[in-house]
Amino acid sequence: MPDLPVPAGEIQAVPGEVRILDNGVPWIRTQRELLEEWTAVDEISATFLAGGRHWSDLDGVELYVAGMWASARWTLGIDPDAPVTSKPRAVTGAAIRKELSWAEMCVASRLDGWECTTGTLNWLLWITGGREDMLWPDRFAAQATARRRTIT
Repeated sequence: MPDLPVPAGEIQAVPGEVRILDNGVPWIRTQRELLEEWTAVDEISATFLAGGRHWSDLDGVELYVAGMWASARWTLGIDPDAPVTSKPRAVTGAAIRKELSWAEMCVASRLDGWECTTGTLNWLLWITGGREDMLWPDRFAAQATARRRTIT
């Protein structure tokens, strides 16, 4: 992934490095926590995309996980595009605040894609400490918990 410019006055997040970013945005997840959740999100997403299924074929619960997947890819530096605004952005406090704001608006307004955006909101709140634990839909909760246990 190419290095993206970091706007003046903003602090880029480093996955696994606990710190306060610009705009007072906390980044509180350790490398171990990020690896555990990313592995679960990535593997669970792969199970429902198997057999050539496309994102447009997913139900609401699967879209929720897809939103977590997109957010994780961005915040971990795998994909340069921010999950809600779909624009290449460095992962900074300002960028996270913007994505959170747009995600909340989309979910509250039930705009197209709100299920996916709810997953995005979940991941972003979790990495910034707005949520203590990752929230998993019932359908995937046991699988996510089991996957995390195999990592630790």
